[in-house]
Amino acid sequence: MTAADTPRVSLPPLARWGLAIFVLAAVSFALSLLASGMDYRAQEQAGIMPGPTPEWIMYWHYASWAAGLVGAVLLVMGIIRRGSR
Repeated sequence: MTAADTPRVSLPPLARWGLAIFVLAAVSFALSLLASGMDYRAQEQAGIMPGPTPEWIMYWHYASWAAGLVGAVLLVMGIIRRGSR
């Protein structure tokens, strides 16, 4: 059996959108963690005792988590709907 003989499994559109949103949310969350670390490092280098993470970075964390949750729900819904057909 060659690679050309194996059936190609494709995700339904809802699941594809969910996967895309989930991946973008994961990348966004990683970037928000990087921004948080850069802010902490800048405060340390300035000789300031690092305080809490700025609100805009925290909101970025929350938005990334929310988008990831929406993406995961859409992905699962798309897979379940595909299985019920």
